[in-house]
Amino acid sequence: METATSSVIFITEAALAKLSATAQAESVNLEETFLRISVVPGGCSGLTYDLGWDTQASDPDTRLERGPFTVVIDPRSAVYLTGTTLDFSDGLEGKGFHFNNPQAVRNCACGESFDCNVQHTLERPCSDGPSERLFAPFKGHEVTF
Repeated sequence: METATSSVIFITEAALAKLSATAQAESVNLEETFLRISVVPGGCSGLTYDLGWDTQASDPDTRLERGPFTVVIDPRSAVYLTGTTLDFSDGLEGKGFHFNNPQAVRNCACGESFDCNVQHTLERPCSDGPSERLFAPFKGHEVTF
């Protein structure tokens, strides 16, 4: 189901190929499982990306069809992800999934977190502690920016 916010995130062919290989290796049933992409509190810059499998979606979630995947994004994360591209690289410099977010105004030196000047009506996540992971992350794959 494509929504009006279909430009929230773009996924490159390289990322789709790696996501497909990961789903197959982890025996993920794509008819019952969503690819969840979210922004959570964390890291020295305040925000970090989370990418993994989920079997539950709620009404306010944005749902996008990308290749064989139904991508779900919660409303707060959608604000931070608008215009972002998810890519995958297996080269010597930065192997893993990479988020290219045009809204990011600062990345930490280690590349694990980011910050942006998003102004919206939803409460911004605080960075007062570890975030609760609500879904299963990929096994053995780094997510970088």
